[in-house]
Amino acid sequence: MQETLSCLIQLQKVDSAIFELVKVRDQYPARVKQIQAKVEEHSAVLESLSSKLGVLREERQTKEQHLKSEEEKLRKWEKRLMESKKHHEASTLAREIDAQKRLNQEVQEEALRLLEQEEVLNKKVDEISAELDGFRKEYDKEKAISDAKIAEFASQIQVLEADRGQFTKHLKPNLLRKYEGIRDRRNGLAVVPVQDGCCKGCSMSLPPQLYNIVLQANTMETCPSCKRILYWEEGLEHVIS
Repeated sequence: MQETLSCLIQLQKVDSAIFELVKVRDQYPARVKQIQAKVEEHSAVLESLSSKLGVLREERQTKEQHLKSEEEKLRKWEKRLMESKKHHEASTLAREIDAQKRLNQEVQEEALRLLEQEEVLNKKVDEISAELDGFRKEYDKEKAISDAKIAEFASQIQVLEADRGQFTKHLKPNLLRKYEGIRDRRNGLAVVPVQDGCCKGCSMSLPPQLYNIVLQANTMETCPSCKRILYWEEGLEHVIS
């Protein structure tokens, strides 16, 4: 049993090393994902602003074209007014001209208002575009770093996986499954020492009888609280070394 416990301890050391490597490795794609989210967010905002800008520009151009047409009509009326020799006709034309000038003034003011909105949106589009370019460059940089680091970690993990096989081959399948199940449920830590009557995995006090059994190292015991496999480090020093 001591040899089995020793094998589990060595396996735990390898798995802990793998666990730490994976935790550090995963920080790189997580960072890339954060920047990618900013790229996507700014792209969506830019698309929305560009769409609004297009609608404003089209509306303003339509009003300007309409104003141009109305001003041309106004010039014709003014010419007719100058040429008119009938008082009734002149009076009617003068009223129509005044009304048209007021309408043209309103259209012109609306076109100017739309132009001002365009300028504000154009400025915002430029700001978002600049930020988007920055995030895209940052993404490309972080993606390159992430890919290189992932490849580096993959090489290190591959070596550890080979070391891991040196210990798993000595364990019975059902015991290995039990160990891996505990490891996966307990944040990568399945085998822990006992000290001063406590489980070092969860710091809970063990029943005295169980503690004495663990010290004897003749059976495999687990913590009643966290269910991790227990061992007495000093009692296995000669086996581990």
